[in-house]
Amino acid sequence: MFVSKSTYWALKALIYLASQPPGSGPHLSAQVAAAVGAPAAGTAKVLRRLSLAGVLASLRGSKGGFLLARSPQDLTVYDVSCAVDGRLPDGHQPAADPALPLAAGLEAFLATAQAQAVAAMRSTTIADLLTDCGRTEAERR
Repeated sequence: MFVSKSTYWALKALIYLASQPPGSGPHLSAQVAAAVGAPAAGTAKVLRRLSLAGVLASLRGSKGGFLLARSPQDLTVYDVSCAVDGRLPDGHQPAADPALPLAAGLEAFLATAQAQAVAAMRSTTIADLLTDCGRTEAERR
């Protein structure tokens, strides 16, 4: 998998928050977790990380919760992965063993796949994912 489980749940939470009507107010982490089918404790942890990174605004008090702090059009999957994990998984592979020349093709494939995944993450926004949620499988092709 090219993203961690934490990034996966963060993306689902952000898609949910981006789908809410304007002015719907802050959402409690338990609300977000229930809406996306995520573990409550893990969701709270991920939402705190996103808040510390400036992706979400965190409001305290009886009317508190989490709101998007950035526009879904300006927030990429790459940004989210970096905010949640502190870095993007680099896909580092052990150095190829010169005694096993057949592994060179595998190394090249994995490096290319990682580069393509990073490019896709940098160019895909939360708004793109939200738009894609309403499309059928046939429309995605």
